[in-house]
Amino acid sequence: MTSTASRSLTVIIPVFNEASILPTLFDRLDHVFLSGSARAHGLDDVRFLFVDDGSTDPTASLLAAKIKTGWPAQLIRLSRNFGHQP
Repeated sequence: MTSTASRSLTVIIPVFNEASILPTLFDRLDHVFLSGSARAHGLDDVRFLFVDDGSTDPTASLLAAKIKTGWPAQLIRLSRNFGHQP
């Protein structure tokens, strides 16, 4: 019996002042997840959720511009850098 249920994946990516590497990240994410290989592994939908931890460089604006092109992503911007420390 073959399953007809749709399978989706959301990749959560924390960012902090990453503007200089975002073009490389976009290319790699496209290659790994959006080039058809995801479908070959049974995924029908792949989305990216970026969590900007208060970047002071153009990280958020670069992500927003990429998302406006129709790239399957969302951006959550934290009001300041909370970091991972308690």
